[in-house]
This record gives sequence, C-alpha cells and structure tokens, in this order.
Amino acid sequence: MRIAIFTDVYLPLRGGTQTSIHNQKLMLEQAGHSVTIFTTPHPDAEGRADIVTVQGVNFTTKRGEQLQLTMPTPTRQIRNELLSRRIELVHVQTDFGIGISGAAAAKKLNLPLVYTFHTLLWEQIETRPRGEQLAVHLFEAPMQKTLTVPENFHVERLPGERSYAYKFRRHVCLLASQADVVISPSPHMAEKFKAWLPAGTIVTSPNTVITPPRQQTLPAVPTFLWMGRMMPEKRVLDFCHAIQLISKYTDGAFHAVIVGDGSDLEEASELTNTLTRTLTTQARLS
Repeated sequence: MRIAIFTDVYLPLRGGTQTSIHNQKLMLEQAGHSVTIFTTPHPDAEGRADIVTVQGVNFTTKRGEQLQLTMPTPTRQIRNELLSRRIELVHVQTDFGIGISGAAAAKKLNLPLVYTFHTLLWEQIETRPRGEQLAVHLFEAPMQKTLTVPENFHVERLPGERSYAYKFRRHVCLLASQADVVISPSPHMAEKFKAWLPAGTIVTSPNTVITPPRQQTLPAVPTFLWMGRMMPEKRVLDFCHAIQLISKYTDGAFHAVIVGDGSDLEEASELTNTLTRTLTTQARLS
C-alpha cells in the first residue's frame, strides 16, 4: 500500500512525535508498504524522494531550533502530489496547517483517512504565554476553513475550561471527525475521545518502537529512567508516586532518574526531595 503521512515536525528536528513517526515509517516499509512524508522544510534536512516539503512560516523554538508551520492553504499542491504518487491512504499526525490540508485533500480525492493525535495541546495551552492563547482565537476560523463540519457535530465545553483551551480541543475534535479511524497512543485518551466523538471509530495503538535494545550486562542496582515533557498528560507525578510506593515495600535497592522540564517540574522536584537516595530529577535534557 502507498501511504502518505502528514506532520508539521519531522527529523532532523528532535522530539517524541518525530521519532514515533519515523519508527512507524520504518516498520511499514519493512512490511512492504511505501511511505511518503509530507512535512515542512528544515534547514538541516537532506532532500529525499520520499519526503514532500510544503512551505510555511519560519519561527524558532525555545531550544533555538528552526522550523516552519503552514497555514491550511496548499491543498492543490498536496492533492497533485497524492495523485502523482498514487497514494492509497492518508495518515494525518498533526493538528495544524499541513495536517488540515492533508485531511481536506484526502476527502477531495475520496481516500481513506486516519488521524493520530500525539499531544494534548488544549491542556498545554493553559501554561503558554498569553500571546499564544490569544492566537488560538485568531487562527481557529482560518485553520478550520477547509474542513467540513459533520452533521450533529458538537463538543461540550468542560467545567472550568477556558475559552481558548475549549476552542483548541474543539478544533482537534473537528479534525479527528474527518477521519475514518482515529488512533490514540493510550487507552485513557481513547476513552476521552470516545466521549467527545461518540460516532467515531477510535482505536488504541501505542507508539512504535522498532530499534532493538542493545545487549549489555545489567547493573547490580537497576535504574529506572523517566524522560520527557513534565506535563500532566505525561504523568510524571504518577511515576514519582510509584517510586515512593516501591521504596516503601522494598529495601530500596534501585535508582530512578527523571529528566525533563515543564509545568510539573516543581512538584516532581518536591516529591524527589523525600527520596534523595533513590530518585533524582534533572531539569533539562542534555
């Protein structure tokens, strides 16, 4: 099968979404499928026949990396690429411009559409600067201009949910509603989507890990590593509480390390202060 994956971020830009999509691409190719990545340009990316770049707006991340995001306008370019490559299935893995364009093109060409979400952006927006929160209000309508609102589509506002977070969540649900199948990497988020999109087909499929672990001798004292963004949806605090529980019922013959940054860093650090011999926190990825 010839598959197109749409993502605003891809290697060499670092991140969990990029790694997951790359592993998925490798796994599908090993199974005999052909995969084309539709993404935005990156200054360090090599030109490849299996990657289609769509121009967008340049900006710099907090880590100083350069990337682009598109507005959902280049639908004709994308449609022509899908036709010329004889794509048989479209898989959207971003909520922004290139994903919206990919979904619209798939609908126009009557291609099966799969949507995977990787990030709970409507929760993350709560911790972002005020300017980014206001941007949600400004860009909500343009982002959705190319999407078709299904009959009876309605997403209830949650108790205490701020308007910008609600609009973002509603936008994600609207994009997901375009798909024939919605993929959630975790069961607990699949249940939430089933409540928000009762008519949708929603399945759970964990992120792909294709690289085999290196063979090595295990240390006498095992180490558990948690690494990622310290945001509520990543459940780093659950990890801390689990380590507390293990320490209570064992002799503490293990070590745990947390590496990351985010809104839960302070609380995670407070929890680790009670377990300084077992659990340590590093504030930044090295």
